[in-house]
Amino acid sequence: MNLIAPSLKTDHSQNGGLFQRFRRNTRGVSAVEFALIVPSMLTLFFGTLEASELMTVKRRMTVAVNQLADLVSQSRDENDLANISQEDLDILITNVTNSLQTDNLSGTVVNVYSLVRDPDGGDKSIVHWSRNKKGENAKEPGAKHGAVRARSIPEGTSLIYAEVNYTYKLTVTEMVFNRPFKFKHRARRWPRIDFHIQMCEDLDDYDTCTETPTAAG
Repeated sequence: MNLIAPSLKTDHSQNGGLFQRFRRNTRGVSAVEFALIVPSMLTLFFGTLEASELMTVKRRMTVAVNQLADLVSQSRDENDLANISQEDLDILITNVTNSLQTDNLSGTVVNVYSLVRDPDGGDKSIVHWSRNKKGENAKEPGAKHGAVRARSIPEGTSLIYAEVNYTYKLTVTEMVFNRPFKFKHRARRWPRIDFHIQMCEDLDDYDTCTETPTAAG
């Protein structure tokens, strides 16, 4: 009896067919591509929205600080003198501060200064008077103000200087940009009515108004 030994040869044609079918099978590829692309697309989409909101807030800040400086520079009392009461100034600052309120802002600072040339010849300007959103002095009268050089203010005049500082906190893209954006806005105006604007506790009593600094001695 002749026994035929079974063949040990592997049928590569069958395995090759399985490989070819696997290579041609594209089911699930779209799902994988979608899963890879969606996070980037969502980040781009929400990042664009947040960048648009950031630019809107920044524009609003620029308009607000310029309006504040402009309104203060036009101050006059009922006698057409270049005076502004502390109460009226506080109202202006409060209105500006309220107009800036959004959920993404924190640490908002609003200050207004009247700056003059240093009467003693210093390089920095001197604070004539100032006010912040708390109804207090932003800086004491006579203090140095490094943001404006004395030589930029003509002798015998003053400069109204307004500033708004704020921190913009990111929401959706906070994980991408892991720190908030800090912005500073500045505006300068020359007084419109007179060379100086005096701040008064009471407009009915000019003795409560500030005085222009003079040289020591």
